[in-house]
Amino acid sequence: DFVIKDDATGILVSYSSAFGFGANSGQVLRFVPSGVSGAVSWDFGDGTNSTELSPAKTYTSATDKVLSVKLVANGQTKAYTLEITGGLGPQLTGGYTYRYVDNTTVNTPLVTAGKAIRFTANDAADTFAWDFNDGSPIETRSPVEHTFSGSGTFLVKLSVTKAGLAPATTPSPISFNIPPPPEPDQWLVPGMAYSDGLGGASWQSDLSVYNPHSTQPMTISLAFLDGQVALANPNSLVWSQYVLAKGQTITFVNVLKNPPFSLPKGKYGAILIRGDVIPAQPVFSSRTYNSGTGNGTFGLSMPASAVSGGVHVGPQAPAAVAGSRLIGLREDAGSYTNFGMANLKADFANVEVKFFDAAGNALGQPVIFQLSPYGVAQYNHVLSADPPLGAGYTVPVSTFVAAVRVISGTAVSPYATVIDKISSDPIFITPPTHPSSSYRLPGIIRAQGKNNTIWRSDLVLYNPSATARKVYLTYSYLSDSGPQARSSVSKFLDMKPNQILAGDDFVKIWLNLPENDKTNFSNSWVDVSPAADDSAPPVTNTDPLLIMGHTYNNQPTGNVGLQVPGFTVDDGVSPLTAKKRLLMTGLTSSSAYRTNIAFFLVSQSAGGSAQANIKLLDSSGVLVKTVGIALDAYNAFIQKNDNELFGDIGGDKSNMSIVLENVTGSSPIAGYATVIDQLSGDAILISAQPAP
Repeated sequence: DFVIKDDATGILVSYSSAFGFGANSGQVLRFVPSGVSGAVSWDFGDGTNSTELSPAKTYTSATDKVLSVKLVANGQTKAYTLEITGGLGPQLTGGYTYRYVDNTTVNTPLVTAGKAIRFTANDAADTFAWDFNDGSPIETRSPVEHTFSGSGTFLVKLSVTKAGLAPATTPSPISFNIPPPPEPDQWLVPGMAYSDGLGGASWQSDLSVYNPHSTQPMTISLAFLDGQVALANPNSLVWSQYVLAKGQTITFVNVLKNPPFSLPKGKYGAILIRGDVIPAQPVFSSRTYNSGTGNGTFGLSMPASAVSGGVHVGPQAPAAVAGSRLIGLREDAGSYTNFGMANLKADFANVEVKFFDAAGNALGQPVIFQLSPYGVAQYNHVLSADPPLGAGYTVPVSTFVAAVRVISGTAVSPYATVIDKISSDPIFITPPTHPSSSYRLPGIIRAQGKNNTIWRSDLVLYNPSATARKVYLTYSYLSDSGPQARSSVSKFLDMKPNQILAGDDFVKIWLNLPENDKTNFSNSWVDVSPAADDSAPPVTNTDPLLIMGHTYNNQPTGNVGLQVPGFTVDDGVSPLTAKKRLLMTGLTSSSAYRTNIAFFLVSQSAGGSAQANIKLLDSSGVLVKTVGIALDAYNAFIQKNDNELFGDIGGDKSNMSIVLENVTGSSPIAGYATVIDQLSGDAILISAQPAP
């Protein structure tokens, strides 16, 4: 059997047992069967047929007609009389309905780009003209499928005609809004240079990019941001695209001189990296170094900053205040500070930098950076230089802090280089990535070096709040004299508002050692956290502190070393968090350089332990070696030197990456690598990047 319904309302059309069904010309009818199985065949009585199970049909007639409609199914035939009342039908409206072709609902304020929509006219018309307002040709049928490929707001209109009726166009076109695609992830690597230095030396920068995905390739693009020429239009950036196979590492040696940039000597600035197709977040390693005197290289690592991060405009909560401070700056007889600023966005930025001494007193005048879109600027000797390129404060200062405030613009990435006046060896300082109330600072040592030199560490602790703090600090270490057991010394420190506590040769001070002490203190770290009673309003013991170290060898030719950041649980990986791998790239083992690595428990909780595998990969992503490690409360810090890592590996070892994975245990693991020049002894630090 079957019935006939009005398709728009779903209501049964008129019916009587004597005359059958009745409908109007131009009415859209839906034929609905019952009690059928298998194939069906419809004969609509006007010479047209259908094999659809429940077809729609519109009869158009100027006069009355009586038709016989038949359904054939199950080897049987059912027929009814259908009387069509002639006429031109209702007036045209130009209305229409729309759904995605998969029959899901379209949310017009948020249309999915690239997903086809089916548009169906409400009118039984002779002609249809669809205008989608996106530059595509007019469509002349109904229903019609259309896909919006670009972003924007588009008003869709339908114009219809029918003989004998007035034409109609959609009176209130519907707006279909297609949002722009999300901006690709971008990173900025500051401090890139290709220029002459002092005494015939030459400065250059290397950049390594590693694709950590195990099965999929990665596509990235690089653009140069000129520190000498302002970028007037972000759309004028010149991009060079590269595809990295799964596990592949690409290293650009002297990246400004060589392709993709091929710039003349004298250029400096930053590199903007765009993730075009990134199945996993890429891993970066870069360094800028002096390579021209024949005594080895002296330089520093230049970490990449996510364009989505940085110091932002507007009111700042305690974590944001801490995240806009740079500590460990010096301008004294031994060192000086250069200060750089990179604009992370495509708008103009106006940034104020103020400097404060260890007691929180202002030093000199505020320094203003005015940056074009993606602009980069650097002021040398920033504290002592005359305004406007410096604070104009000429009294030597052994430690000071920089406070960065974005006056206008979106976000910036500030950085500083603290440079030894004798060796010209710089260390690189940025605001903390994860401002925290608690840190573990590894690699704080005091040990004998070559030729009667001493490796030592300086430490800086800063209270960024306007309220006094009480801090608990513990130094844990192994020594080569006395009992071969792990020892620790803890103290409570009272800190005034905005106070800096700085200790040169920290281990000697903390352990009250004589200057000529020959004991080696290694496998060591500093833990810092608020004291239990550090809760005086408006400070709570969850508000951030800031800490950093500087580990170096005080050679007669000047200090040579690296900065040591404070690590938090956010820098670690564990089976209990979303981040389960640590990644490092840009590692090398050769006659010119050696690489050491360190992994450590980052949590200060007692009794923690963890196990993991260290995997060494060559530049093409081939696994060349796996080393297992185990950490516990006693051995919470493990180092692997160059020979342990690479000594039994042949072939080219100049472009290696490390993956720490298969982590088990109760405590997160963090890590870093040091790449050391074999001749100068200068080291750069590469922090391990947590990843899923």
